[in-house]
Amino acid sequence: MKAKEREAKRNMSVPELKLELSQTLEKRFRARFKHRVTKVQNPLELRNLRRHIARVKTLIREKTAVRPPSSHHRGGTPAPETPGSVRSA
Repeated sequence: MKAKEREAKRNMSVPELKLELSQTLEKRFRARFKHRVTKVQNPLELRNLRRHIARVKTLIREKTAVRPPSSHHRGGTPAPETPGSVRSA
């Protein structure tokens, strides 16, 4: 994927990305089916579709992710022990 295409995808809204995802999933389904019945001319297209789906899913996840406030810091205190757990010293 070229830089301009990546930037264009980053500027898309979540509904637009979901539409892109559904279209790409449909395209991959058809390509896989065609590949099973008769060998496709370019088998690398299956790999490219799979990676494109992953990129779109990542963009959707990034846009919909709820980021916790920075004041919530996890760490420093160990988890409480449960009854029956063995702790090595």
